[in-house]
Amino acid sequence: MNDLPQFFSPGQELANNGVPPLNLLVMGKVSTGKSSLLNALLGKARKNSPFKVRAESGVTQALERWQLNPYLCLIDTPGLDYLHSSDWQLPPIDVGIFVVAGSADARQKEHLDRLRQLCPRVVVVLNKIDQYDKWQPFVLDRVIEQWRQALGIDRIFPTCTFGFDPELDLAVQLDLRGIEDLKAELAILLGKRWQERQQRKQVSLSTLVSIVTPTIRSIAESGTTSRRSPFIPGLLAIALGELHHLYYGRSLSGQETYVLLQLLPTMGWYWQASDQHFLLSPDQLQAVVVDSLALLVGAIQAWSQQQILDHKTWMAARSSLAQYLQPELPSYWTKTIEDILTNLSVVAV
Repeated sequence: MNDLPQFFSPGQELANNGVPPLNLLVMGKVSTGKSSLLNALLGKARKNSPFKVRAESGVTQALERWQLNPYLCLIDTPGLDYLHSSDWQLPPIDVGIFVVAGSADARQKEHLDRLRQLCPRVVVVLNKIDQYDKWQPFVLDRVIEQWRQALGIDRIFPTCTFGFDPELDLAVQLDLRGIEDLKAELAILLGKRWQERQQRKQVSLSTLVSIVTPTIRSIAESGTTSRRSPFIPGLLAIALGELHHLYYGRSLSGQETYVLLQLLPTMGWYWQASDQHFLLSPDQLQAVVVDSLALLVGAIQAWSQQQILDHKTWMAARSSLAQYLQPELPSYWTKTIEDILTNLSVVAV
């Protein structure tokens, strides 16, 4: 694996061998200069910078993606002030950049820790260091140390990315500092992640069947069995966590699991008690099993391609299952699920 891509070069001739591009995501509070930082990493000038920059806060209102080449996709996020809990269903993140600015704020550690739950490869950037130009150098050193202590980290990359606002006076030049050091560190992390991707073991059909089959069989049985607790969401949560670990090496967080379970329109039935017992009618059970299997199959399809599991993916998986599960549920789940996973080509990672 010595022949690694030049991740920040727009022109690439090296074949990516079918490996999806790596996702490099930037996150931070409003007005920390996230969009400017991405433009600087791309080596863009003010007039052709893809990520919007303005003097006012909150210019970026949604996720913005920019695929630089077959190997790297850059993702800009709204400021943490606008990023609500429901928005934390982010694309798979290979490397993250957490951007801060100004005086140290210990409250940011919560957001950094949450980003690290989604991706262990995170670098922290102290942007807008030009605001300390009028002070003696030790002042910036002191601010960096304060941020290190507040966030509980060893290293921060100080940067300046001033000058990408198109409304600036034309005579104002770009002021870029610390970008090359940051790019060098990112190249190392991206290179390691690229090697992990290419060396990843394939997930066998038998492994997937061993997770999906008992889950769906238990769901089919639990809907007709008197219980005093909603059993089905727990089954799905465990199976999703196991599948996610196969493809990403970590389990899902509670928030990630909650967001995925909300994709199912039948979720409300799981929690409705009748005489303190959770029972489903035959029609409800049919819908629940189909929806649940579609969620697991959709997860395999999406995560095997390093993509996000969303409502569109779930709906596509659900449509493809009709021939296997209608007009009635099968008697032999193992054979049925083997056929589904094989015919839908979801086995290879």
